[in-house]
Amino acid sequence: MKRKTLRLFMLFAAFAFIFSATAQHNVNTIDGRLKTSSVKKSALVAWSESIKDILFYEDFSDNGFENWTVMGEGAENWSAEATNQAGGSIPEAEMYRSPAFLGTSRFVSPVINTSGYSDLSLSFLHVLDLWYGGGGFWVSVETTSDGGTTWNQVWELNWTTTDDYYAFEVLGVNTPDVGSENFQMCFKFENNSDLIDLWAIDNITLGDGGSIFYDVTPTAILGLDDYIFKNDEVMVSSEIINNGSETVSFDVKLEIDDGSNVVFESTKTVTDLAFGEVATVDFDTWTAVVGDSFTAIVTTMLSGDENPDNDQIYQGFVVFLDDVYCIPSANCNYGDGFTDFAWAGIENYESGCSAGGYGIFTSMEASVEIGYSYTATFASGTPNQNVSMWIDFNLDFEFEDYERVLTDFNLAVSGVLYNVDIVIPGNGLPGTTTMRIGANHNNPSSPDPCDTINFGEWEDYSVEVTGTPIDLNAGVVSIDMDPLMPSGDITPLATVRNFRIETISFPVTMTVSGTGYSSTVNIADLAIGEDVQVEFDT
Repeated sequence: MKRKTLRLFMLFAAFAFIFSATAQHNVNTIDGRLKTSSVKKSALVAWSESIKDILFYEDFSDNGFENWTVMGEGAENWSAEATNQAGGSIPEAEMYRSPAFLGTSRFVSPVINTSGYSDLSLSFLHVLDLWYGGGGFWVSVETTSDGGTTWNQVWELNWTTTDDYYAFEVLGVNTPDVGSENFQMCFKFENNSDLIDLWAIDNITLGDGGSIFYDVTPTAILGLDDYIFKNDEVMVSSEIINNGSETVSFDVKLEIDDGSNVVFESTKTVTDLAFGEVATVDFDTWTAVVGDSFTAIVTTMLSGDENPDNDQIYQGFVVFLDDVYCIPSANCNYGDGFTDFAWAGIENYESGCSAGGYGIFTSMEASVEIGYSYTATFASGTPNQNVSMWIDFNLDFEFEDYERVLTDFNLAVSGVLYNVDIVIPGNGLPGTTTMRIGANHNNPSSPDPCDTINFGEWEDYSVEVTGTPIDLNAGVVSIDMDPLMPSGDITPLATVRNFRIETISFPVTMTVSGTGYSSTVNIADLAIGEDVQVEFDT
């Protein structure tokens, strides 16, 4: 039975252009330019997905700051900082007030080829961080196509208060520089730098212009992240965002596909969703049936949607039987657990850290035969991982001690592939079953295959077992006596085990060579895989 849970999230959202005075403070725009400003600390979720042709994007990762230059004053004031005050992700560009300057400072982009375009759109996150004595300066966006000799204004803001200003700006750009292969843009500060604490900028996107009036998209599927079992009443929801400038009403459909057919469908209506707003849609309840390849599909059905590529998202999930293996957990966020595993046809290299430290890889299947040996390969991202392996030979959804085929094999060095031979014991049963491997840092993994491990990982796989099991096999595990003992009365001890697949009764005999000593004890009803310590005559 396969239990691989797929969590596929496709996040899309808004980018729109509307003429609005909302959240504006002394904003000047050139006639004909489109301007939207949303006062918020983060951009609309994945808003750049609605731009059909992105010419330039900058989030200042991978040393992107080094591609920008400073013209005029403030060369020492601009830097890349490991902060996200503008609302993006770390890092971001920042103009700091010190050392103080009086005049104009331009933060200039690299050259962007805009050949063939006449109208562009520009979006960015920024924050003007003020102090109690600040205010009274200008910030703006300008473009050039002659290396900075001539600048043309796109947008300008005169900030006169001591309040902070957070914004996700969306601007239309149709200056004479658009269409040039030498296009550049800049973020310009004018006045005394000591009138501001800092100006942080992030997530700069320049793309194909034009307003989007009708565009909605699902951004998340909710309700399928937890384990789902047969006959559970499952409530699926979805978050929907309006990317377009028009307030719209539309239907949203949920389909659940089992890999061959749609087994459930529910349609709901969203009414009067405005630009940038998010609606949560609750679909009808679905009674879960067992399956390992379900996919939930959410589709928005807005008439005239201008960007149909983002109208649908998917999420795979599994529905388990009531009888299910125990669910362990671990922390592999620091590299503990398994980076690589291969065995008997399974190849799971560079697997990374599993969610919750428990990876369900039962779509990968090993093929083994009773009585044969197969080499397993392990690697970990941290040293001193102790690895154990169980195979549920009797298909009872439990990993028992006698089903453990590897016990605390040590991966001493991180990043090294270690090999160890695994013998398929005679008490294995033919059929397809589940195997579990566990790794624990500096501690044994063998005691409990259902454990919560502080630093390690668990992974499940499928195994096809073939061959003929040995029905009857009892054996000696150990003679439990010290090798050096004083003379006198001794009570010999030994541990024996039922290695095979039936409950058995049998005699055990202890002899001591050269003494004539012999003692026999009868063992009754020793269960599969069970050990017993035998006490012989003194």
